[in-house]
Amino acid sequence: MWDTEKSSTDATTQHAARLERLRRVVADAHKVLLRAETHSQVKQQICEVISDTDPYLFAWFGEHDPDAQTVEPQAAAGIEEGYLNTIEITTDEQATAQGPTGQAVRTRETVVEQEIAETPEYVPWREAALDRGYQSSAAIPVSRDNSVLGVLNVYADHPHAFDDEEQELLADLAADTGRTLDRIRLTIINDTSPDATILHDAQGTIYDVNQQTIENFGYTREQLHSMKISDIDDDYDQEELASLWADINFGERETIEGHHRRADGSTFPVEVSIRKIDLDGEKRFVTLSRDITVRKERERQLQRERERLDEFAGVVSHDLRNPLNVAEGRLALAMEDCESEHFGPVVRAHKRMGTLIDDLLSLTRAEESAGEMEPVTLADLVVTCWQTVETTSAELVVETETTIQADTLRLRQLLENLVRNAVEHGGEEITITVGDLPDGFYVEDDGPGIPEDERGSIFDAGYSTAADGTGLGLSIVREVAETHGWEIEVAESESGGARFEATGVNVNYE
Repeated sequence: MWDTEKSSTDATTQHAARLERLRRVVADAHKVLLRAETHSQVKQQICEVISDTDPYLFAWFGEHDPDAQTVEPQAAAGIEEGYLNTIEITTDEQATAQGPTGQAVRTRETVVEQEIAETPEYVPWREAALDRGYQSSAAIPVSRDNSVLGVLNVYADHPHAFDDEEQELLADLAADTGRTLDRIRLTIINDTSPDATILHDAQGTIYDVNQQTIENFGYTREQLHSMKISDIDDDYDQEELASLWADINFGERETIEGHHRRADGSTFPVEVSIRKIDLDGEKRFVTLSRDITVRKERERQLQRERERLDEFAGVVSHDLRNPLNVAEGRLALAMEDCESEHFGPVVRAHKRMGTLIDDLLSLTRAEESAGEMEPVTLADLVVTCWQTVETTSAELVVETETTIQADTLRLRQLLENLVRNAVEHGGEEITITVGDLPDGFYVEDDGPGIPEDERGSIFDAGYSTAADGTGLGLSIVREVAETHGWEIEVAESESGGARFEATGVNVNYE
C-alpha cells in the first residue's frame, strides 16, 4: 500500500514539474515573439527557447520550397553536431519525404515519431539522429495564408516525450510563430514601402494605412480609418470591388490599373496590387497603390516620339535603300561586262551601307516604346537568338531559369546585338554565358574584355573597335533596355571578358 501511495505521489510530482516546464516554455516563447523584429530573430530565438528546456536536445526551423519540394534549414539551436549537414528532406514521394517533416508539410498537421529507433520511416536519418541522442521527435508545420511556410522540428532525449499536452503546446507555439512572421512582414511593408499600403477587410473597411497613404490622398489617418476603399477608388464601385476581392485566393496577388481620388477631389493614375491574407483568423487584404503619373506621362511622350520615329524610318527605308538598290543593280551589270580590281571594294562598301541602314532602322525601332509586355522564358529566347546570329565556332552556355516580363521582339533585338557584339570583338572561339541576377540577367564572354576607361562610351552611337562594325549595336541594346525601364551596365567577367548586366527587370523565378 505504501509503495502504491509513493508511486502515485511521484507521478503527481512529475506531472506538476512537467506542467511548470510547459508554462515556462510558453512564457519565454511569447517574450521572444513580442520582441522579435525580424523573421530570422523569430526562427532562431524560438529554437533556442525550446532547446534550452528538458527533455529537448535540439530544435530547428526549416523553410519549405514548394517548387524544389525541399525543406531547407533556416535556424537551429541545441545539440546539432553537424546533423543538418548530413540529412536531406524532401516533400515529394521519395523516402526522404516520408519522415515527420515531409509529412507535416503535406498534411499540414503535427507529426510525431515517439520511437526513432523503431520507426521504419525514419531510416534515412535514424543513424545520425541516434548518434546524437535523439530518441523521439515532433515536426510542427508553421502556416500562413493557407500555405506552409516551414516546419518547426523538435528532438527529445527519450522515447514517448511528446504526449497530447506537449503536441498541443507546440502546435499553438507554431501558430503564434506564423502570426508573428506575418505581423513582421506587414510591418516591414508599411514602414519601408514607397507605395501607399492599406489593410482592409472583404467589405473594403480600412483598418490600417502607412504614412505614404496619408501623403498620397491628403486625408488624416483617423479619416482614412473611417472610410472604405470605394471612397477613394474612382473606377470601381463597392459591388465591383467586392466581386474583385472575392475572386482572389489566399496567398495570391492581383494587379490592376485604375485611378484614385484625393481629398481635394483630384484623381491620379495608380497601379494597385492586392493580396488576400489570413490575419489572426480573419480574412484581410493588403493593397499596395503606386502613383504612376510619371509613367503615364512618359508613355504619352514615348508615343509622340514613336510617331516621329515612324516617319523617320520611312524616309530611311525609301530614300536610302532605293538608291542603294539601284547602285547594286548597276554594279552587277558592270561586273557582267568587264573585270576590275575596283569592284571588290565597291561590293564591300555596298554591303556596309546595307548593314548601316539595317542597324539604323533597328536603332530607330529600339527607341520606340516597348510593345505588349508578356512573360518571356529567357533561356528559350537566348537559344532562338543564337540560331539567327552568325556565331562561327563560338559556344553558348545558358545558366538562366528566369521568366521575365518583356516585349519579346525588343528583347530579341537586345540579345542578338549582345551576342553579335561578343563574337565580333571576342573571336570565333569565344564562350558566351547568359545567367540570372536577383533583379535581371547578364550576358558575358571570355574574350579580351573592354578597357575600364572606355566603358562609359561603349553605348554611344558610332562606338566600335571592330574593323567592319557599324557602332550601332550596343546603342540599340541601351535603347531597348531603357524602353523597358531597365538599367544596362558593362563590367568585367570572371575570366576578364565583357559582362553586360540588365537590372530593374520584372523577374519571376517560379
